[in-house]
Amino acid sequence: MAKYKFPLFRGGTLTSGIVFDAAGTSSPHLSTGTGFGPLTLGKAATASYATGDTDVLIGNNLEVVQNSHFLSPAFFRDSIRLPDRNEFLIGSSNDSSLYWNTYQTNHALSLMLAGTNKVFLLGNYSYYNKNYALPEQTNPTLVGFSASDPTVNANEYWLLQHLSTKAWLGIGAGFLQLAGTSADSPIETLGTNDVFMPGKAEIRTIYTQQDIKSVTGSDIHLLPASLICYLGGRLTLADSSGAPDITKDSAASAPLTLGTAATTNHALGIGDVLIGGKLEVDGDTFFDDTVEIQQSSSSAGILKIGSTDATYLEFAYKAADGLHLAVNTNSAHGNNNVILTNSGNVYADHGHSSTNNNPAFYGHSGSDVTLHPNQYWKITHNTDDTEFLSGTGGIILTAPASAPTLTGNSQVAMYLDEAGNNLKFTVKYSDGTAKTATLALS
Repeated sequence: MAKYKFPLFRGGTLTSGIVFDAAGTSSPHLSTGTGFGPLTLGKAATASYATGDTDVLIGNNLEVVQNSHFLSPAFFRDSIRLPDRNEFLIGSSNDSSLYWNTYQTNHALSLMLAGTNKVFLLGNYSYYNKNYALPEQTNPTLVGFSASDPTVNANEYWLLQHLSTKAWLGIGAGFLQLAGTSADSPIETLGTNDVFMPGKAEIRTIYTQQDIKSVTGSDIHLLPASLICYLGGRLTLADSSGAPDITKDSAASAPLTLGTAATTNHALGIGDVLIGGKLEVDGDTFFDDTVEIQQSSSSAGILKIGSTDATYLEFAYKAADGLHLAVNTNSAHGNNNVILTNSGNVYADHGHSSTNNNPAFYGHSGSDVTLHPNQYWKITHNTDDTEFLSGTGGIILTAPASAPTLTGNSQVAMYLDEAGNNLKFTVKYSDGTAKTATLALS
């Protein structure tokens, strides 16, 4: 193998020789020769890495017009500059490209991934040569792995990608935790180190040690097939003033509270709902079990029926009397009527609009009330007498199986005898004596 040495002068002094392998080898090279250190190009420099006889040290700038290929490590102690749109290619098949992208309206540093698996992996250098066995990703994906050995803990990673229709922040194992300056620090909305979502957020699983708050104008959509919230304290959904609207304490026996804070009077617990304020339902309401209206000793439990806050019907139970049914009105209505009618007439005008300050009970026939408005009976007390009247037709008395028994004094009974032939009147006086008068009907 022919070798040629050429004298190398520095300041007029021969310091070493250069060996050029011109023939007899499949890879000719230029070097300083055995024992002379690296080949230095440009100005004199001290090598930090290129210290061997076959190494090359460039003492100043290096400009390469065409592609550069590095088959072994290259060390740069100063800047590496690539012109706009010139790529830094990584991989034997141009698997990835890093370059300053001026094709964009707003220039940007771009990392482009090629091939069937488009993954940019962040991992521990200690395991750079280990198989992370990540799922293949057709969309460019950023993956961050823990410091663990991937062959031992293969699922300790998170990934971020866009799936054409939505962005996806996924995890391999454990749970996703959003925090402040440290892993366990809380996030308070619109404060230091906060997470602020001015639009909508879709959350499928939440583990939280602090409050979850919604900012006015923003929506939080919880859209899992099954949502479980594990609470270490209290879950509160509040309005813009901070007043709580929905509250759930962490205690297993605590009910879900809607509206203002309230105390249960019926030992409500898990699975129950306590409403601290008013409840308005615009649609139908179905109760599959008992409905109880609570009352105090001085305030009745009120069932309001009507289109306004006027109380049209009020129930109260008094131990001394029994069940009280009161008909209440407001200034726009002067009637205290209760009308018994069928469902076909329920929204029809029954013609009892005259002011009636005394509670009255009406019972109508099943006929169309707009055609037969007078087919009714009425019972009331006019402050002097009891009125029992018929709007049209008579009052029919049916013969009882036996004569009535008057249990008290100063009572009168009117009835038909057992045969239905005589109308009898029985009077029981205050001294306990009784007399009966008979009116023959035949």
